[in-house]
Amino acid sequence: IQWAIDAQDHFKVVMKALEDYQRHREGLAEAAQRLGLALQEAGQRATGRFGEALQASGAAQQRAAAKLEAHAADELHVLSKLRAHQGKVAADCRSAIRRYQAAKKELALLRRARAEAVTAKQSASGDSLITLPIEADAARVEEATQWRVRGAAEVVRAKLSMFEAKHKSDYASSLAAYLRSTSVEAEQV
Repeated sequence: IQWAIDAQDHFKVVMKALEDYQRHREGLAEAAQRLGLALQEAGQRATGRFGEALQASGAAQQRAAAKLEAHAADELHVLSKLRAHQGKVAADCRSAIRRYQAAKKELALLRRARAEAVTAKQSASGDSLITLPIEADAARVEEATQWRVRGAAEVVRAKLSMFEAKHKSDYASSLAAYLRSTSVEAEQV
């Protein structure tokens, strides 16, 4: 359970950093586009080789901006996969963990109530006619609750295993796509 909590906390940090990087990249693409246009316009006003150089530089800047925008779109795929993972799978895990914790609390409450009943019975005059049926019912309820706790624990273990596998798979593929995108972008720019 602690691993799932730690993984979700780490996930939130990574998501925030990737979202910040995405916004920064979009801003760079917009700035590169404006710079490319400004250089091309200046190149049209200038004469000779200097004007041609400005126009070529502006065109190169606009191509780089277009590639930045394309990579930004690719990165949206990375972020959307991580967001989907964070939302659906983590919520399912949290729900299973809550059911398990609720069953454990119920079992602890039943055991405490039985212990208090035994103490009260010992301080009183002893068994009554209804003591045996009540104790039998209490034992049945406690046993059923124990089975529910065991079942919930199995579900939690299974969901946490699936969560861990899904987390590692999505995390690895998303970061690989991100790294691929940034390395291609760096080469092209």
